[in-house]
Amino acid sequence: MTKQRTHHSAILATVLIAAGAASTTTSAPSTETATPPAVEASADPAGSGEAAAPAPPPAEATTTTAPPVAEPEPQPEPEPEPEPQPEPEPEPQPEPEPEPQPQPEPEPEPEPEPDPDPDPGPDPNPHLDLDLVAPTEDPEPPIVGPAIIATQSVCGVYPPIPDDAASVTTVLVDASGDGTADDAVTSYYDAGATEWRIRLAPSGGSVSELAITGVGPGFVEVLGAVHVDTEDPEQILAIVGSGASAYVLGVFGADSDGCLFRFTWHGSGDEVTFAVGGTIGQMSGLQCHDADGFRHLSSISAVSNGPGTGTWNIYGSDALRESEQTLLAGDGFHAFGVPDGDPLLTGLATADCPGITL
Repeated sequence: MTKQRTHHSAILATVLIAAGAASTTTSAPSTETATPPAVEASADPAGSGEAAAPAPPPAEATTTTAPPVAEPEPQPEPEPEPEPQPEPEPEPQPEPEPEPQPQPEPEPEPEPEPDPDPDPGPDPNPHLDLDLVAPTEDPEPPIVGPAIIATQSVCGVYPPIPDDAASVTTVLVDASGDGTADDAVTSYYDAGATEWRIRLAPSGGSVSELAITGVGPGFVEVLGAVHVDTEDPEQILAIVGSGASAYVLGVFGADSDGCLFRFTWHGSGDEVTFAVGGTIGQMSGLQCHDADGFRHLSSISAVSNGPGTGTWNIYGSDALRESEQTLLAGDGFHAFGVPDGDPLLTGLATADCPGITL
């Protein structure tokens, strides 16, 4: 029995040792050495007094140290992928224009046959309204309508001066140069046309007429004959405007065809005018010279040297004929410091020409 108990005790000790080893194996690794609990000897059931055999010393537990586990580095959260954008629709392309089809070349129009009586076309002078008369064996001058608003008229057959014409004045001059003053020059106001006119009706010649522009509130009136050179034909002096204290005079003549024209200044082309009249401190006039056969016109002006001086300066300019229808302004008579009452000042503010009265 004793042996049997001893045997059982040994077996029990072996079992305990195995259980301790198994516990050490399955537990987590530790740096300390596990010490199994002491196994007490089994009591003597029979009370034999024999001590139980001591249990074999426990096997030293093997300590294993697990390597440290590296914690993973935090990874940045991935950015969300952008949502796909819809592709833009392609812009519509303009439809190509169709290529022009070649057009057949037009057939050339047949050239018109020349007109045996061609139309002369529009009148180059818009102010002239001609009613032409068919030529005959003895051609008559054309019938002319309104007066020419220019410096050169056209000879023709004019209608009679209207019955309602106003301010009609007629003088006789020798415009043709035949030595007889039988050429009628008439100035009048045409109420229907609302303009002033001067008409030349030579004896036995064609009538011509000019419309006078720039008259303003003044009037037009033929005055008589003057000479601008030594030739025999006379020229015509007329009032072509007026102001508060002066008249404006113009000069007219007949060309080689006997048609009326108005003189202009050489170079500028401006109409020849002379101021006749006076204001405080200034006078102007026109003088006709006929000395030793040398005839010409002169404009004279006198200017006061100031209040209280009692003296004047006189300036003259001769109008010399440059061509058939132009005059040239040249130097004339001058005088300075002329006292009041001097004969040079007498009659200065007028037209000092034979047969001319203002």
